[in-house]
Amino acid sequence: ALSYVSDGDGDRIETVLGTGIAPTLIGMLEQEPALAIPALRIVRNIVSRNDAQTQTIIDAGLLLKMQHLLSHERKMIRKEACWVLSKALQQPNISDDALLDIVREFRRMLSVERNMPVDEVLSSGVLPALVQMLALHDKPKVQFEVAWALTNIASTEQTRSIVDAG
Repeated sequence: ALSYVSDGDGDRIETVLGTGIAPTLIGMLEQEPALAIPALRIVRNIVSRNDAQTQTIIDAGLLLKMQHLLSHERKMIRKEACWVLSKALQQPNISDDALLDIVREFRRMLSVERNMPVDEVLSSGVLPALVQMLALHDKPKVQFEVAWALTNIASTEQTRSIVDAG
């Protein structure tokens, strides 16, 4: 039921967050897929709306759970996790610390030797945002993490996708 309520405007999401459920949702991300997948979709709906709601989810511990989700054996969970990070990354007023943490998670995910989830990252739509972050001259740590992540993508058969993204 929460996935339907959270798939609406900011007021509906604010009502959901007002219940104090954010830490519970984040905790559910480590549960069996039957619980983790709906929780991940609710989190995705929340981080898609505005900066304050995204920050509430980040403050509840989202980034601590992402490494587990991004390396999960089920492709659907990896894909949903990429979408969550992609949506969070696109919030215009995201804090510098959260921005660095999210970019670092993408880089870590793309640094694994086997089964690097490049397709999931590309399908999340985050690539243009990552390429644009190379121009953040006032954030050299973000630039470093982005450059590393893009290098890892370029080391696969997806090199052209980086060129196409700018």
